[in-house]
Amino acid sequence: MQGCDAVVHLGAKATEGKWNEVLQSNIVGTYNIYEAARRCGVKRVVFASSIHTVGYYERNQTIDARVSTKPDRLYGISKTFGENVASFYFDKFGIESVSLRIGSCYAEPADRRHLITWLSFRDFRQLVIRSLGAPRVGHLISYATSNNDQSFWDNRLASILGYKPQDNAEDYRDKVFAKTEQGDSNDPAIRFQGGIGGHSQ
Repeated sequence: MQGCDAVVHLGAKATEGKWNEVLQSNIVGTYNIYEAARRCGVKRVVFASSIHTVGYYERNQTIDARVSTKPDRLYGISKTFGENVASFYFDKFGIESVSLRIGSCYAEPADRRHLITWLSFRDFRQLVIRSLGAPRVGHLISYATSNNDQSFWDNRLASILGYKPQDNAEDYRDKVFAKTEQGDSNDPAIRFQGGIGGHSQ
């Protein structure tokens, strides 16, 4: 990191895993990123967090970045750790961070939940650039989704980034509905914002 002004930290065990995998990649790894940033004088980190930090809020709730975390798996717990490390390194050392609570980042939505949580590659790229270029962010949490018609999240607290998503999952609605079933609303995979896999191994 020597000579870098900023770091985009996307490295992680990106799905649920056993504790030691999550510990080494997502907890030890994220601490090492921030400590290296401190030692090398890096001014800003863009951190890939996740909606699984708040995955156990129910789908009928609209939440913003001020709510308490409710992780839905070990992966989500590791991302809450990362957000807290980001907060600590800003308060103690002045390293600014944008923690991006990524929804579902794929080439296109694959299921009905993705119609709410989808983040296109193009919009993700814009959001990272905005997070790097905003004049002052402190420690900011932003929900990372495209301009979908439906949303679980109120993202007004992150409006200082100037993010203007271009894509909308609604364009894929007919395709998604044709290949997926509605599902049982009492199923945890349907009931909670985190969706499938809401139980740790």
